[in-house]
Amino acid sequence: VRGVTFLEQAGAISLGLGIGAKIWEMAALPNPKELNWDDIRDVPVALVTGTNGKSTTVRLAAAIGAAAGKTVGMSSSDWVRVGDEVIDEGDYSGPAGATLAVRDPRVEVAILETARGGLMRRGLAIPQATVCAITNVAADHLGDYGITDVAKLADAKFLLAKAVKPEGRLVLNADDPLLVHRSAGFPGRITWFGLSLDEPFAASCLAAGGEAAFVADKHLVLARDGKTQRILPVEDFTPGLKGVARYNVSNALAAIGIASALGFPVEAMTTALARFRSTPDENPGRGNMMQIGGVSILVDFAHNPHGLKAVVETIKGVQANRRLLLLGQAGDRRDEDIRDLARIVWQARPDRIIVKELPTKLRGRELGEVPALIEDELRVLAVPEGVTARAETEIAAVRQALEWAKSGDFLALFLHTDREEAFQLLSSMEKKNWRPGDPLP
Repeated sequence: VRGVTFLEQAGAISLGLGIGAKIWEMAALPNPKELNWDDIRDVPVALVTGTNGKSTTVRLAAAIGAAAGKTVGMSSSDWVRVGDEVIDEGDYSGPAGATLAVRDPRVEVAILETARGGLMRRGLAIPQATVCAITNVAADHLGDYGITDVAKLADAKFLLAKAVKPEGRLVLNADDPLLVHRSAGFPGRITWFGLSLDEPFAASCLAAGGEAAFVADKHLVLARDGKTQRILPVEDFTPGLKGVARYNVSNALAAIGIASALGFPVEAMTTALARFRSTPDENPGRGNMMQIGGVSILVDFAHNPHGLKAVVETIKGVQANRRLLLLGQAGDRRDEDIRDLARIVWQARPDRIIVKELPTKLRGRELGEVPALIEDELRVLAVPEGVTARAETEIAAVRQALEWAKSGDFLALFLHTDREEAFQLLSSMEKKNWRPGDPLP
């Protein structure tokens, strides 16, 4: 037994990972006795799953790895990237993306987004990992693959725990009751992270051989090796919006836990988190904030009740003259989950809600059926007439929002299908020094 990873994917097999990988076509397999096994080895691997926050957590952890001087292979729902090079674009949050990343000969550390769909269809992409992290578990895609409730979804996410090496770590969100409950059956070492953690909890983690990442004295901190170390003031972590965007602060804590398990130094954590910006280029559709012509614009991928609620809580803390939110959903969600989105959005009491159709994501429903559900729930909530509008496509909704906007307004653009087109429009507006009332490019 050599103890290196074996993968079969895309008509080839490989032994080892990253800089220690060797790859052969199926038709040209070598004689195992002739291999130089000293050249074949694995590199550290982190697997990251959860209902929300996976992509941002992966990118934060990868940024820390880069600050530590490592060439990081990263797979996500937008691309596969090695170092600063995007080697392919698309939804690579499953086994295909993981394989692309870990077979690249430049990779010294791999940090891999691991989505529910890939887990259900094909199982674990990598059989063993240095660290596995679960950001949270909440209702999404219920009804798929026989998963009918959140408890079963938690069981599915917890499959990652099986990949943790004996000397590795499982990184869990202490703010999630389901994960806390499931952790009782895990025999290995756990790193906890969470916004609700405190020094006494951290002390209990340390006593049990664990670690903890949390907020103390307005700092992101890490408790390990018998001491608590400050990483960064919360207000210096830009995606956290000075602590208002609590979900991004939680993502940063998860990344700290992952980075610690991978052996990255505290200095790299501090440097990377201070530098990180959630821009359309670095973290598309994840809390992208911009100012154009005096209008504050947030572009986000929030697409389920848990994720939307986190962003809406942030929006409620933002000062603005008026607020507008886009709202829509794919057709494969349950009626109750779609109605829940409307209830969550109305908690922010926006001045305008544009209900958008997603023609490419009907998924078994009739055109107009999902917007009608949302509009019906808004009527049940007694949303005043004139607040709600309809758009037949996502990009049409974006243009309608921008035409409505005035200086001092806040627009929350929840985008799921036409994101690139929207980013191009916003970029063109910036270049033209667009002001409210000007024609759109």
